Amino acid sequence: MSVSWPTRLWGALVLLALLGPWGAAQPVEEAGPLWLSDAPPNEAYAQRLRRSHGGAVEMGRGGSTAKRLWLRHGAVPETAGYTDEAAAEGFDFRVTTPAGEAERLRPFVDEAGVGLHFPIPEEGFYNVYATRRQVRDGVLAVEVVKHELLRHLCSEGHDYPMTLVAPRHLPELPLEIIRLRQPDEDFHTRLHSGDTLRFRVLRHGQPLAGATVRLVSQRGWRNRAVTDADGEVAFELIRDYYPDWPEFRRRHRDRFLVIAEHQEAREGSHAGDAYQAARYTVTQPGFYTPPSREYRSYAYGLSVAGTAALVVAVFTYGYRRRRWNPPREEAFDERD
Repeated sequence: MSVSWPTRLWGALVLLALLGPWGAAQPVEEAGPLWLSDAPPNEAYAQRLRRSHGGAVEMGRGGSTAKRLWLRHGAVPETAGYTDEAAAEGFDFRVTTPAGEAERLRPFVDEAGVGLHFPIPEEGFYNVYATRRQVRDGVLAVEVVKHELLRHLCSEGHDYPMTLVAPRHLPELPLEIIRLRQPDEDFHTRLHSGDTLRFRVLRHGQPLAGATVRLVSQRGWRNRAVTDADGEVAFELIRDYYPDWPEFRRRHRDRFLVIAEHQEAREGSHAGDAYQAARYTVTQPGFYTPPSREYRSYAYGLSVAGTAALVVAVFTYGYRRRRWNPPREEAFDERD
């Protein structure tokens, strides 16, 4: 049975409306890219964690604080897997402290996957990097896996310089992405769905125009943009958390993943393998929560429902009270 062109056109318009700028209506898991996550792979590791403003941490003796990150693969945070030792081969791991000092990290491997475990004694933002270079089919593939994490404990006070809040980068990296700070951002600032996030892509520390950047939400909704002359792009965090009222959690955390890519014609050799082009990729995750107006509206809705139920109960009681006539006893004298 043939379908007329107006019917096909109408169907295409409906499909485009459903997809919108965020791509596929149904999230699809894909292999790669690699990124670092603080989400534990199992309950055993989850039990070691303690909540903090910058995400979950591990507390040791004497109040020492440590962070554990896991190398994962897949662009959709909700369905991304945990890597094995082979996937991590060739990576160089390091961390830079809030003071700007760099330190090499050695990954650990167990049945849960490949991870990093390191102390974070200083207050402020740490940058963790995993970098790898290898030639594939005549193309130099340069991977930069970045994770920015915050260490802040309210028990240690809030007298910190705002210079610790500013984003930092490594000029020697061939490609890096930094999240530009929100207005008046401090250590207590949380990113929420509906916020507009700005990122800058750097090529050896300088803004890079024309780089392709993707942002993928927790459940696979995605947007794509190209950096402007200042190397910047902006994305609005889409909401994809729609629980039932009883299941709503105001501190629920969803993750997003930012992926920046750049290609150029470039001849050379690496580890004895010649290449005619170079492709650079950098990933950086983050997390966000529901906006305060959402859980306030949930609270308002519950309070309105509770008030309405109370009014109905009082009205029903009063109505029945007015309609109720107590039984009256009448005495009869049989002699009358």
